[in-house]
Amino acid sequence: MSVITEQFEKVCLSRKDKKAVITVKNGKAVCRTFGQLYEDVKSFSGHLERIGVSGGQKILLFAKISYRLAVFMIAAMRMGITVMFVDITGLQDDPERVIGRFRPDHILVSKKTRLLRFLLKGTRNIKSLIDIDSIPFGGEDASLSADADENSVALLTMTTGSTGVPKIIPRTHSELLSQLELIRANMRDAENDVILTTSFMYVFANLISGYTTALSGITLAKDSKKLNGYFSSFKDSGITMIITSPDFAMKVNNSFPQLKTMYIGGAVLNRYETELILGRFPDADIIYIYGSTECNLMASTYLSDYARGLMNDESCLGEIVSGVSVSIRDDEIFVSSKALLENDISGFSANCLREGGTVMYATGDAGQLRDRKLYYYGRKKYSFEKNGKRIYYSQIEQYVSARIPQMHKCAFIIKDNKNILFVEGENVSPERAALLVREGFGIDVTVRRLERIPRDVKHHTKIDYKKL
Repeated sequence: MSVITEQFEKVCLSRKDKKAVITVKNGKAVCRTFGQLYEDVKSFSGHLERIGVSGGQKILLFAKISYRLAVFMIAAMRMGITVMFVDITGLQDDPERVIGRFRPDHILVSKKTRLLRFLLKGTRNIKSLIDIDSIPFGGEDASLSADADENSVALLTMTTGSTGVPKIIPRTHSELLSQLELIRANMRDAENDVILTTSFMYVFANLISGYTTALSGITLAKDSKKLNGYFSSFKDSGITMIITSPDFAMKVNNSFPQLKTMYIGGAVLNRYETELILGRFPDADIIYIYGSTECNLMASTYLSDYARGLMNDESCLGEIVSGVSVSIRDDEIFVSSKALLENDISGFSANCLREGGTVMYATGDAGQLRDRKLYYYGRKKYSFEKNGKRIYYSQIEQYVSARIPQMHKCAFIIKDNKNILFVEGENVSPERAALLVREGFGIDVTVRRLERIPRDVKHHTKIDYKKL
């Protein structure tokens, strides 16, 4: 059994009566204790063994985020089975291509996704179906004859990150544990907290730490009315901490009377977005985190400090977190950490440097490091030179947004040698926006209004430059 599953079992046995997972069912919050969670995991393990699923096999998870899905993933990892998580709410990552490469032995479906899988060619030919809704609780545990090796792949996720290029990210048991430990080491102690998270990755970090987790089972792509109706069901659950994306913080009302701390990350924010979040959650400490899939946590700061920096034309992402080393090479941000997914990046020599026994990963982001504080310029590939100086698209966007408070979003691109600035927001003056770009960067732009600038389908916050 791998160390990560051993840690999980120790936590469950030492905290049997403590609330582990809170979910919403029929509009009401329900909970399972760590003792009950452990029994559910054992029950699912036994079911997998009885239907012929064994260690070394691969399962494609094609089901909605839920308590059952969390239990299934832990059970599979416990038995040395590799699981591939597909976010069916987005499907932004060209799953047919990566599923073809992954070649799963089984596919996990639910009643609602059983037929949905036929929309993807890559899933039509997987004959072995496991219906997550039909797995019974209360069954016998598996024999666990196939223990997980630390270097075997536990989890595969699909992402485009900021590159726009679909890719699959493998995490071995040891790598997954390292990433979860990095998260835990840089969060405040949450032993007595109730944590609401919309990120499935943080569910595992919380559970192996013995923290009570409120699990969101709804996609943030829904409109604000539906989101607020759903999350209001948690209002009496004693939520004291939230780990989420900026999209959640901009859409969902603060119906959490005991909320003390919020962690948000996943996109670089502008003035309007930052002030909107601070206004919605005025009494909470909001910690803004920066990271990447390859190293999930790199820097953090209070959102209020980040907001002040924007008014001084600086996007300060905060101090480098414990357990991570960052350096700058030709403006590009390089990161090294025990939690770095070296197995994933080792095949991409252009994306990493090796100095002695240390691997430094090239994030593709540009910035500056001063006194262990990281300042963000933008994506390295979205830049151009003007009078011998490199200018990043993000710098233009932040400069204009900081000076026009009603600007919801703006996006700069160069198309056919023309500088274009797209603007979003009521009462935004195109003339004013064009004047600001000329004033700050010495270039002329054509300004175009859009009702909504295209965003990524996962976080709904990053600018989708290709679609634009």
